[in-house]
Amino acid sequence: MVKSKRAIRDAFISLMGRMEYSKITVSAIAREAVINRNTFYAHYESIDDLLASMCREKITQICNDIAEGLEDGLGRDGLGRDGLEALTLELLRALDEQLEIEANVVRNIDFIVLVDMLLNPLEDIMRATLRRQGFEDSERLRCYIACYVGSLLTAYTDWRRRSPHEPIEQLAEPIYRLAAAAAGEMLQLR
Repeated sequence: MVKSKRAIRDAFISLMGRMEYSKITVSAIAREAVINRNTFYAHYESIDDLLASMCREKITQICNDIAEGLEDGLGRDGLGRDGLEALTLELLRALDEQLEIEANVVRNIDFIVLVDMLLNPLEDIMRATLRRQGFEDSERLRCYIACYVGSLLTAYTDWRRRSPHEPIEQLAEPIYRLAAAAAGEMLQLR
């Protein structure tokens, strides 16, 4: 079961590197993975389901890495100005390094779906970090985090399309400044 699932994912990644997402079929994945179509459907409902599953796993991995960084003192002040800047840069680097199929993902997953995939695990991490710092939990925090995630993904997507030769650090600063301005009063950033 695990072996066939891995073969499906490897075949899908290989095909994504050679063709547009919209041209990939279950039959092509099955041929590449040396399985039959029924095996594919035993694991996934559709190609969209496969892609969403892979993205959720990658995003969870990225968020877990970031959570470890926050626990290890990412930024001198938790989620204060230094921490938010460090979080932004680490999230951008993780997206750029870990989403091997990023180019096709960004073009082919609905933006709102992508925001939701990143929002939920990141919200959990940020709420836990803020609680450790003594901040009161707020229902408005989700709105701030959604704005942050949407801004981050929009800027990242634009950067990948327009100027991938520019250092990612230059992208982090305006996103961080926007997030800091939006959340500054609520989070009392220092």
